[in-house]
Amino acid sequence: MIDRRTLLKQLGVTASLSASAGLLTGPLFAHNHTTGDTMKAVATDQIQNIGLQLYTVRGLMANNAAATLDQLAALGYEEVEDAGFATSDPMAFKAMLDNAGLKAPSGHTLLQPIIDTPDTLIETAHTIGQKYIVLAWLTPEERSTLDHYHRHIDVMNAFAEKCHSAGLQLAYHNHDFEFFILDGQRPIDVILSRTDADRVKLELDFYWTSKAGIDTAALLHTNKNRVPLCHVKDMDEKGNMVSVGKGVIDFASLFAAGRSAGLTHYFVEHDNPLDPLESVRYGIETVKNIHY
Repeated sequence: MIDRRTLLKQLGVTASLSASAGLLTGPLFAHNHTTGDTMKAVATDQIQNIGLQLYTVRGLMANNAAATLDQLAALGYEEVEDAGFATSDPMAFKAMLDNAGLKAPSGHTLLQPIIDTPDTLIETAHTIGQKYIVLAWLTPEERSTLDHYHRHIDVMNAFAEKCHSAGLQLAYHNHDFEFFILDGQRPIDVILSRTDADRVKLELDFYWTSKAGIDTAALLHTNKNRVPLCHVKDMDEKGNMVSVGKGVIDFASLFAAGRSAGLTHYFVEHDNPLDPLESVRYGIETVKNIHY
């Protein structure tokens, strides 16, 4: 399996391209954390425009992107989040999206392209019709000290202004490491405090916040109107990533918290599924049947 950093590099997100939680026991059930009982959820709302982070199906995309996008649309997905597939030929990628009837409101990138080729990232986003450019992650070498974060935040703030001027929005995607103390502080707190909430949004990854022991619903409430995007990823009782609907994360509660916090885009994801198509099929069926 290809890791995210390698995938993004292989698909062209590098400087060289500048020239071109509770148990979900059933679809209508949610876990009551107060009583510990499983009860039927109140059917108040359902997620619309369910999306998929294309990293989940990266092998299929690399083999036949157009056919894969068609399959995702047939499963009921309406949005996708790019994981570097658009960078080599944004116009061709946009044509494939249009043919499949899909939209891609956001796309992932790494830190170095933001430093080296920011205008290319903005041009690519405009070509595809994206609103959000998301900093996908920081490599271990890029985050070994808190001073690293401070330097990266300076880069993020400058790029966020360029995005704003271009009618786009920068966002930061979390893992678990941002929530661990580093040099006396949590990096996530530094990121949030040193960036403008109107310029730098968050894309919360439900698996990684859960893995870090964070109350994700509380985090959504605390950052109301700052979290327009999320990754809907599931975790089993041992902390392993599993297909959405096969773990213990209480998505009904998180979706309810997200609705009041301004969450708009929900991208199903699994980093390393054994059967990618089955994983994304199960994921969208789970999300479609969650009432909150």
